[in-house]
Amino acid sequence: MSSSCYGSGDYSKKYEPQNMLFVTEISECKNYSSTKDIIGFYFDGKKYYMVDDVDDKNAFFVSGKRRQLSDLKNKFKNFSQAEIDSIDSWSKRLSEAYMRQLRKEASDKVFSKEKNGIAILAAHPTEEYSFTGAKFKILNFSRKTIKYITFNFYGKNAVNDRVGKNVSRKGIGPVESSATGSWLFDDVWLTDIVESMKLLSVNIIYMDGTTRVVTITDNHWLDEEDLDHLDRLLE
Repeated sequence: MSSSCYGSGDYSKKYEPQNMLFVTEISECKNYSSTKDIIGFYFDGKKYYMVDDVDDKNAFFVSGKRRQLSDLKNKFKNFSQAEIDSIDSWSKRLSEAYMRQLRKEASDKVFSKEKNGIAILAAHPTEEYSFTGAKFKILNFSRKTIKYITFNFYGKNAVNDRVGKNVSRKGIGPVESSATGSWLFDDVWLTDIVESMKLLSVNIIYMDGTTRVVTITDNHWLDEEDLDHLDRLLE
């Protein structure tokens, strides 16, 4: 999909294969050497095009009823200019409403963790030669800036048994409100048998001197892909 019927121009970084596209025209695109059937549609209030080189596998829905592309080509040819303008206007408006829905769904998924004050995006061992390190990434939902954060955890081997005692590592901020922070600690375990870890809790010191201890549960985990997805939709 591109912003030019010639297959060039801007491309949407927000589009994902399961998203709906709102068709506004099925017509021809002429260049210097050939003429191609193209499908014009709206996504996020912007018009894009794709070449009609499919074999009627794509499904189109008109007033809730499933139609094949071949069924629609002749209809578009017979529309009056007023009807074409109306279709274009409604396709644009519906695509904008659809994007608002996508943003809300993505935002709700991320901010469902807000009440926890913090979300864990990553907490896993890192491979080193003969030793094992640890990486952490968090999203700060608090309105306060994090100054220091201490991670309390232990490692597990390939058969899910604990490796050694509990371990703590202190990360230095600042991590602003609604921002992410990440830390990489080397040589946490003086062995290379650690395959995973259990994050038990975090101790947070904010810039204003207040503190908070958070016991980590499954509820605190947030898929980083969900956060990236929201960021793309908000661009």
